[in-house]
Amino acid sequence: MHVLIVIALQSICSVMELVGPIFDVLNCLRDPTCTYIDQHRNLEERMNDVQARVDQLNATKRDVGLRIKEELRWGRLLREEVEKWILDVQTINDTTRDINERMQNVSCFSRASLGKRVSQTVEEVDKIIERGKFTEALVINDPSTVGVAFQLEHLEGETIVKSDIWNYLKSDEIGMIGVCGMGGIGKTTIMKHIYNQLSKEIKPLFDVIIWVTVSKELNITKLQQDIANAMNIGALPEVEPKRVSVLMEELRRRKYVLILDDVWEKFSLAEVGIPKPTSSNGSKLVLTSRSIDVCRSMDCKIVKVHPLSNEESMNLFLVHTGHGVLKVPCLEQILGDIVRECNGLPLAIAVIAGSMKGLIYDISEWRNAVRELRDYVRSVKGTNDEIYRGLKFSFDRLGDFNIQNCFLYCSLYPEDYIIPRMELIEYWINEGFLEIGSRQQSYDRGDTILNRLVNNCLLEKNYRRCEDA
Repeated sequence: MHVLIVIALQSICSVMELVGPIFDVLNCLRDPTCTYIDQHRNLEERMNDVQARVDQLNATKRDVGLRIKEELRWGRLLREEVEKWILDVQTINDTTRDINERMQNVSCFSRASLGKRVSQTVEEVDKIIERGKFTEALVINDPSTVGVAFQLEHLEGETIVKSDIWNYLKSDEIGMIGVCGMGGIGKTTIMKHIYNQLSKEIKPLFDVIIWVTVSKELNITKLQQDIANAMNIGALPEVEPKRVSVLMEELRRRKYVLILDDVWEKFSLAEVGIPKPTSSNGSKLVLTSRSIDVCRSMDCKIVKVHPLSNEESMNLFLVHTGHGVLKVPCLEQILGDIVRECNGLPLAIAVIAGSMKGLIYDISEWRNAVRELRDYVRSVKGTNDEIYRGLKFSFDRLGDFNIQNCFLYCSLYPEDYIIPRMELIEYWINEGFLEIGSRQQSYDRGDTILNRLVNNCLLEKNYRRCEDA
């Protein structure tokens, strides 16, 4: 009897020795096991949570995009952390699309692993949302652009105008100059040549040369900060009187030439913080404007830019098409007709010539081009935009509907806005204009379209909207 009791007790002890480690293992696995089961069971609920967070993230991205459009101008760069954030948002969107695709055919055995990935994505999205609460400016000054010369377009004719402006800049008697003429006449191009010429002077005429594009919607605060950026003096005070005072003091300390491109309305120099140029301070202010009244009201010496002569127009046209067209004798009359339809406007000539480039031996194309141009003249008769028919002609000749949509998308940006290349292609992809396979193929297609729009003079090389003051 005692022997049986001893044997039983030994057996119980042996079992307990096994049960203890088993319970220890189960205790170690309990939390992960529960997590595994939770990820398996609640996959759909967690996926809905991810989608809600991603929607919130994309709403933030759209808000950031609007801020970028407001802040990003020539001479300014996106901060690296903003660029990185935008790329991370795109990565999360790609990840979410991939998870959604996998959700369509997820097996019972892979639900838990997919649930784990969903949980990780939720955490990543939350972190990116938090990083997207940018309290400071999204852009910084680009030191490499301060005082950098413009890439110049060909300047045909206008030698007298350019000479007059140059002489006024060197004169002690003239402080303010107004360069006037219709849209597309070449005012901005002339002033870019002047700007570069001033920058290359061996003995500088001025301490600082400032270029600011004003455009149609005059914003005094933005104008003040743009001038400050061009002088590389950083952010101005937020309070208006201090901002005016700081800008006025900085400009008074230097002999400056300030070029304000594309001015549409009169404004007070004192309210901006611009000291009036006089013979005593030696500074100069140059405005380009379509309105001669604006220039007169601001007490400027008027310099009118006139349309090109027929000979100058033909020379400029050949610069863009190439002189090879002259080798086709029967094109001479047609070329003359097309150039005359441009009315001596350099921008119209560049746009139309760009769209005809490469059609040297196709006589029927050239004859048809003349007919189309004349039709456009009739269809836009009475419009205030003299350049419209040239742009419409070149737009129609793009042919491809998606390429036309890509060009029209650029009109959503403000005038004179520098459009980031990758941002533009991303938007084209999201709009479905470039759906031709992999993402890399879409980017390649976007680059190709950008090149075509630039070659047709519909976009400038830095992808600025094609408008000349």
